[in-house]
Amino acid sequence: MKTVARLTVLIADDDEEFLYTVKGIVEAEGLTAHLAGCGLDALEIVRKIPLHLSILDIQMPDISGLETYRRMRRIITPIPCIFVTGEFNEEIRQEAISTGAFSILEKPVDVQVLRTTVHEAITKAQ
Repeated sequence: MKTVARLTVLIADDDEEFLYTVKGIVEAEGLTAHLAGCGLDALEIVRKIPLHLSILDIQMPDISGLETYRRMRRIITPIPCIFVTGEFNEEIRQEAISTGAFSILEKPVDVQVLRTTVHEAITKAQ
């Protein structure tokens, strides 16, 4: 897969192991990862760093990934968002779509599916 240089990705998830796994995947694609353990920390990053993509867990302890993305869109021009969740159902899918999701992936996330989805989202963002 073609690598993309100097593009930035926000990854927000309260599962530290998942957070660092995804960081390794996106950095292997040539992207710069910025990590947040919760939605409020993610919003702080949004205010400080230009971003090209976000990968947000839907279930986080402070505010959901869906609400985080809604608030992000008030701060910056919308960027593609890949939502991840361990509790996938039709209601979550519909809410994520209405929020403007680029994609919704169910945990455990297949590494190749994540790579392909990140590449497609970054291509769209350029």
